[in-house]
Formats: sequence, structure tokens, C-alpha cells
Amino acid sequence: MTRHTLATCDDDAGSITMISTEFAIALILLLGLVVDGGRALTALRRADNLAEQAARAGAQAIDRTQLGRTGRTCLDPPQARRYALSYLAAVGITNATVTATSTSVHVRVPATEHTLIVQAVGIRTVSVTGTGSAIALTGVTTATPPATGSCP
Repeated sequence: MTRHTLATCDDDAGSITMISTEFAIALILLLGLVVDGGRALTALRRADNLAEQAARAGAQAIDRTQLGRTGRTCLDPPQARRYALSYLAAVGITNATVTATSTSVHVRVPATEHTLIVQAVGIRTVSVTGTGSAIALTGVTTATPPATGSCP
């Protein structure tokens, strides 16, 4: 009686395990991008909203002297800056940048979000900066922006 043995090739040994491991790592990284990327986008939206609200608060600083003298709606830049910073302080933001001119207020709010999943690859935080701008407008049914150069 002849005995036949099945020839085996050990070259493929463990290949399924290796592919499964690589697939699991890729899946975890993808999950990290989705979860931590979503958290970063939420932080950016929050910072944008705060910056826009602060800019609108600053745009309430109408220069009443200029309005009475010329009828033009201009901002009082130092007061506009104080109004915007006051709003930001009320919501707990102390590291924002506010610039104001006689026609507009611009606000930048930095934010840092801690990551949950991509910490595994060394990314502990994600930094974003929200921006917002506002101009002084007049009018009841239609807004009339100030003419360029009309304010000192």
C-alpha cells in the first residue's frame, strides 16, 4: 500500500491573521478620524458662533457724537472692542483677539479640543480658530451699510 501525503506550503501561514490585524488598525484609525474629526468640527463651529456673537455685540457701539453730527452710523472702535471682549468674558473666553474700526468689528476665538481615539498615534489635541465679523447697519426694513470712507 502506498501512502500519499498532501504537500503543504508554509508560505501562507498566518496571512489571514496579518490581514485581519491590518484591517483592524485601519478601521480604528478611520473611526478616530470620524470621531475626533467630528469633535474638531464641533469645536470650530462653537468658536465661530462665539466670535460672531462677540462681533455683533461690538457692532452695537455706535458713535453717537458722529451720528448726531453727520447722520452717519459709525462705530466707536475702543467701545466696540470693550463690548466684544465683555461678551467673550461673560461666556468664559479670555484668549480672543478683537479688532475694531469705525465701520467693523473682527473677532478671532481660538479653541483646543482634546482627542479621544487618535491619541493612540500621538495626536492629543486639535486646535481651531473661529472668526466672526460685523458691521454697523442702519434701517428698519432694509439694512444700509455705511459708505466706505464715510466714518473717521
